[in-house]
Amino acid sequence: MKKLQSSTAAKVCAVIVLLCAAFGMGVFGVRAVLSFGSVADDDWQGSSRYYNAVENRRRELVEGIYLVYQLEILEKRIQEETAGPLAYADAEALREQKEQMEERFSRNNTWFRFRVLTGNGQILLGTNLKEEENLSKAVQMVHYFSFDLQEDVGYHYDYNTNSSSLSPSKDLEDTNDVKVELVLEYGVPELVDSSIQDEFYQFWQLWNMDRAAFGQYFTGFFCMGALALAALLWILWTAGHKAGEERVVTTWQEKIFFDVYAVVMLAAEVLLASCTVWATEQLYWGSANGYAVMNGDFSVFFRLGVLGTGTVFAAGACCGVLLLRTFVVRLKAGILGKTTLLCRVATWIVLTIHDFVRFLPITWKMVLGFGVYVIFTFWLIMMGQYDGVFMLMYFCLQTGLLLFLAW
Repeated sequence: MKKLQSSTAAKVCAVIVLLCAAFGMGVFGVRAVLSFGSVADDDWQGSSRYYNAVENRRRELVEGIYLVYQLEILEKRIQEETAGPLAYADAEALREQKEQMEERFSRNNTWFRFRVLTGNGQILLGTNLKEEENLSKAVQMVHYFSFDLQEDVGYHYDYNTNSSSLSPSKDLEDTNDVKVELVLEYGVPELVDSSIQDEFYQFWQLWNMDRAAFGQYFTGFFCMGALALAALLWILWTAGHKAGEERVVTTWQEKIFFDVYAVVMLAAEVLLASCTVWATEQLYWGSANGYAVMNGDFSVFFRLGVLGTGTVFAAGACCGVLLLRTFVVRLKAGILGKTTLLCRVATWIVLTIHDFVRFLPITWKMVLGFGVYVIFTFWLIMMGQYDGVFMLMYFCLQTGLLLFLAW
């Protein structure tokens, strides 16, 4: 057992196992944290990913409606021959953008369903629903959004805290230009499939995958944690032992004051922990972005981000292991107090006071001791008015003093 405790090869293997296990803990932990939102949400449309995606689609659609509105105005000016010399080129560019928007919001390319109505809800201006299809039955939850269109101003809206829709802006109400008040109703079906692979399908797929894999990530995190703990105990058990040496062998770490070393290591731990949290947040919000998920490079970025977060977590674990190791070595060698700056300062203060009192004449010692006794007794009496514990301490002090004097 002594040879095994002093074996360099065993120590190296334990360090490698610890690093690998800490890295695995970081990777599995990050994946478990990212998957926990899907487990906590009973419905995939209750996640922040879904809300981000549906709001992105809503903003795109409102911008597309304004684009169509501007195109109609421009075509009208061209017919009336009141447009500028570049109007035809502008109109052609707007038509191309309109075609792109129509293609993007076609029911064959997205699960996003919508209806555009006039402000009073009487006239249907546009939709990607089938004929006779009811929006409230086609989607799980209908969202409402009202806004104004105005020539040379664009679409304008203010959130109304008393409703889920929007109210017209005061700036638009004060202008004399013609306004068009519109209402947008939109939503996404509860059941989606691979026939349309847009961001909503991707999020639904991620939701199912996260819920299925959360147990594996959670189990992997604790298995790696148990392995890391076993490796840590081995490292601490073998710390300070070297082949051919009977005494505990110290290293360069023990030459640094322990409290100074601890402050540096703890600061590094806090920094690395903050980096781990920040990286996890970036991965979560990146996966909550519909455009990022649809981007083919995102999966590569996500995997690299998870591996990087695991590496940062492992680095933080290494700082903690180094701090524990030097603490154990100092305890084994009996030099913890000698190599701690605060202990050395406190020892110097105690010895200085002891030498000062030791060289005082007996009369001054009695005067100094009686002064301390009077002040402490007065403090106990004052505190004893509010707390019986201090009064009990007062009586114990007087009893002890009486016994001492009797002795």
